Amino acid sequence: MASPAKVTGGGKLILISGDGERHEVSRETAKIFRALETMIESLGDKEELVEPIPLPNVSGSVLGRMIAWSEHHVTTCSFSAEAPPSSPINSEVPVQPVVRPKVPKRRQPQFPPPDVVPTAWEKDFLERNREDLYDLLLAANYLDVKRLMDLLCARVADLIKGKDPAKIRKTFHVPEPS
Repeated sequence: MASPAKVTGGGKLILISGDGERHEVSRETAKIFRALETMIESLGDKEELVEPIPLPNVSGSVLGRMIAWSEHHVTTCSFSAEAPPSSPINSEVPVQPVVRPKVPKRRQPQFPPPDVVPTAWEKDFLERNREDLYDLLLAANYLDVKRLMDLLCARVADLIKGKDPAKIRKTFHVPEPS
């Protein structure tokens, strides 16, 4: 078993991926992962010894990308990972009043929802990790990162919009049914 990680008020946690990679992250970064948030808050400000946290459903490379996403949102964004960038929490994006069009009798849902508007960094992140969208989607779901889940779902929807099944299979490397 791995040695315990010492955690202090602003300390670090060690996350271990399903393939055994160790990733050291700050408590604030790990709190973005809502699946870990309650556990981290229960530690409080007191110093405790905790075992490294195993994340068996997430590979090392995907966990590294998830950590990079979280670190970016902790260090550079003025909004939380759960808040939409158009919310009043974000001082960088001006809040504009919502103008609602007249609703026809049969209203089609707007997709992606208006609060799922990626920042420039998030657009770049999604484009750089295009080959791993499915793995990132599974990890975001497992770690309960709502904003990333919403962005990934919107990206996948955008990639399949208007394509026939053969093109969708090719885009996501899905084999032909036999």
